[in-house]
This record gives sequence, structure tokens and C-alpha cells, in this order.
Amino acid sequence: MLKWIPAELHTHTLHSDGKQTLEELVQSAVDLGLECIAMTDHNTQSALADQEQVQRQFGLPIISGMEWTTFYGHMLTLGVDRFIDWRVLGPDDIHEGIRQVHEQGGIAGIAHPFRIGSPICTGCFWEYTIQDWHEVDYIEVWSTLM
Repeated sequence: MLKWIPAELHTHTLHSDGKQTLEELVQSAVDLGLECIAMTDHNTQSALADQEQVQRQFGLPIISGMEWTTFYGHMLTLGVDRFIDWRVLGPDDIHEGIRQVHEQGGIAGIAHPFRIGSPICTGCFWEYTIQDWHEVDYIEVWSTLM
């Protein structure tokens, strides 16, 4: 039986362009009634250094991840704990990156694919070529600039 879990799967801390520490972010999530978050800073997983301690402190599961922030689009990689080098992927190579995420047992989602692109936000608009949509695990449909 499926169960609804209020969660936020696209979050940032001050380790990229967010304004909060991981502890402050998790406290905000708890205050909002969320039951889980994914930590997806831009191109870094450094905020996850304290993941286990923060999970114990607040009782809120934190899914490890990272937002690949590239010139061709942003992709959320959830459930991965080892670095995958997204920098070698060109506009026609995204399936190799998705394969590597899946190899780690993670899932790959397209972040804000229709957000305004260059010159306002280089890479925010999705420009990778998708050959097989079955390999994409999800597409973010609700996103806001805060």
C-alpha cells in the first residue's frame, strides 16, 4: 500500500546557494511538518558531513544527493553517496550520467526543466538530449526561486 509522505526533495544549504546550515534547514522542515528531505546542494555533498548526527538530533531522515548544476541543465541525484563526475558529460551524454546514478542505487530527476535559461540563469533550462525517457526517474514540476 502506498503512503503519502510530505517531503522536500530539492534543498540547498549555505554549502551552495542556500542561507541555512543543515541543522537550520532540518529544523525548518520539522516545523513545516515534513517527514523527510533530500540534501541536494549544487555540485557538492559537503553539507552531508553531519548527516547522521542531524538525523539523530531531529528524527528526520535526510536522503543524500546532489544537484548537478551544468551549462545544459540541472539534475537531482538522490540516494547517491559517492561523487559522480558530471563535468565530463556533454549535451548528448546525459544517459551515461543517469546510468552511473542508477549504478549506485540512486534516482535521477530533471530539476526545473522549463525555468528561464541564458543569459538570466545559465544552465537552469534543460537542454540535454533525452534518448529514452524511461531512464529518467522523475521530473520536478513545482519549483520556485527563493
